[in-house]
Amino acid sequence: MPNLFLSDLLWEIRPADGVNLNWLANNLKSDRVKKLIQNVATGTQSTMKNISQDRLLNIPIAIPPITEQRKIAAILSTWDEAIEKLETLRAANLSRRVWMRSHLFTGRIRLAGYKGEWNQIALVTLPPASNPV
Repeated sequence: MPNLFLSDLLWEIRPADGVNLNWLANNLKSDRVKKLIQNVATGTQSTMKNISQDRLLNIPIAIPPITEQRKIAAILSTWDEAIEKLETLRAANLSRRVWMRSHLFTGRIRLAGYKGEWNQIALVTLPPASNPV
């Protein structure tokens, strides 16, 4: 889920009045805020860091007017959708390319207008071995 943040300590964050939920979720995922969270997290190992609710809520975040928040969230949502569509298209194209290779390079599928048997030849011809003197 794109707006889900998990740790071994779970709490629900509800945005204050005047804060758009989608804007806040995107802000929490920003490099700047992630770095601020890392700086106040505690723990001895990098893989086992924790942050208390108080520390998280005290991270300073500049909040624009609600209309601007909504516009920022809408723009980021549009980009996220476009990226998702591109990733789906890329996966489909990769699948098609794999299928084409497996069919065109084996002769299972032939291009329109081409017939006949395929010839088998050696791709590389090695030069004759030289005799040491």
